[in-house]
Amino acid sequence: MQSLVIPIQSELPRLLETDPGNASWAVTATLLAGAVTMPVTGRLADMYGKKRVLVVSAANLALGSALAALGGGLALFLVGRVLQGVAMGHIPVAISMVREIAPPERKAGAVAAVSATMGVGGAIGLPLAAWIAEEFSWHDLFWFSAALAVVVLATTWVVVPAVHD
Repeated sequence: MQSLVIPIQSELPRLLETDPGNASWAVTATLLAGAVTMPVTGRLADMYGKKRVLVVSAANLALGSALAALGGGLALFLVGRVLQGVAMGHIPVAISMVREIAPPERKAGAVAAVSATMGVGGAIGLPLAAWIAEEFSWHDLFWFSAALAVVVLATTWVVVPAVHD
């Protein structure tokens, strides 16, 4: 999500009918929301359960992506990007969940696999985002993200066990 707008960054002022300074918030707002949310999300997961927080994080990602896809101007777009940033708390909670439920002999590999998704996501996400924006539209970039978030939400709801501390 952090790099999703990089392929269209130079076009955002025109697409959102704003100046380049305001358009730069498309990246900043997401990173700022993620930085604030990550420790809060971890605490909420401890208080209310990791599965619940993972589902809510995926829902935030889906909603944020849909709002950004609607492209109703800078304000709505930034609200969507902030919600995408709020969803960044998903990764540390997922790592914590894996440490909790993985068998001892597989714990290190499982944590490494979840951690690697951040690097793999960035490596695949940037060229994929560029291709989608080039072949389809910038709106489709966010609709694709929303669809992917719904898949993550549904998979989490069905597959991830509820662990009671």
